Amino acid sequence: MDFSAYSILSFCHNHHLLQLFGRPQWLTVRWRSRTYVNKVKEELEKRGCQLKTSCEVNSLSTNEEGCTVACTDGSKDVCDGCIMAAHAPDTLRMLGKEAAYDETRILGAFQYVYSLLEEGGTMFTFEG
Repeated sequence: MDFSAYSILSFCHNHHLLQLFGRPQWLTVRWRSRTYVNKVKEELEKRGCQLKTSCEVNSLSTNEEGCTVACTDGSKDVCDGCIMAAHAPDTLRMLGKEAAYDETRILGAFQYVYSLLEEGGTMFTFEG
């Protein structure tokens, strides 16, 4: 693996893994993200929201009518509002030049390391 010592130590520090005593107990959500994603989906549908899933979003723009979501399949939907559930760099890419100053400042502050595992077992990392 190609991680710097700084990255590993920062991760351990941020997750309290360097503490000898008083470490927090790690808890996980049963059935992983499906549990809370389904809860949010159910609540939004109860409130009359129409949801569109399994659509790769190319871009998002705002106007007087709300927001326009353009998908890679060429379809476009105009919505009253939009909840973006994506990694910060992907969200910035979708917002493009329409990203507000605070959106760019906050989402741009996230540091990601993308990993790609090939068949041979070699790990490649890409810092974003």
